[in-house]
Amino acid sequence: MANMGALLKSEIGRIARRESNSIVGQLRDKVLSLKKVVSSHAKLLEEIEKELLSLRKNFGGESVLMEANEDSASNSRLSAGSIARLRKKLGLSRSAFAIVLGTNQNSVYMWENGRTSPRSSMKAKIVQLRGLGKREVKKMLDGKSAPDGKPALRSLGRPKGAVNKAKSANASEKSAVSDDKKV
Repeated sequence: MANMGALLKSEIGRIARRESNSIVGQLRDKVLSLKKVVSSHAKLLEEIEKELLSLRKNFGGESVLMEANEDSASNSRLSAGSIARLRKKLGLSRSAFAIVLGTNQNSVYMWENGRTSPRSSMKAKIVQLRGLGKREVKKMLDGKSAPDGKPALRSLGRPKGAVNKAKSANASEKSAVSDDKKV
């Protein structure tokens, strides 16, 4: 009788192994086919990203900087003060700095005041900017405009406040002349 129990136990084990192996084999085949699909999609995505990068170089894009390596940015230190110093070293306004990075000027303001920190993709672009000088950045910005339609770089003519002061001086003279006429 003990032999019969052992035989039954071994037979059940053999049948269970065969069933599980057939199910696992089918799943293994499906996983292998899915890995091939993922691999082909990854290659296609890489080709599309290369094409997008070349189109951005040729026709411009959101950002004037090339896509930077995010791994190099994770090793470098960026503080609020260093971002502000870099922007001032390059002679850029917040809006021009934002255009170069492909973000908005409010983000730059928040970074410089330490309220937020840039994401890793922006950190990579900021690190890439460290190696550039004023001339290179100016060349990058020539012809680019801010989202509000104003040019990215102001001309170096009159200071921004000089126009308003001249207008207010003319307005005060006109009001003095009109007061004389009333009397």
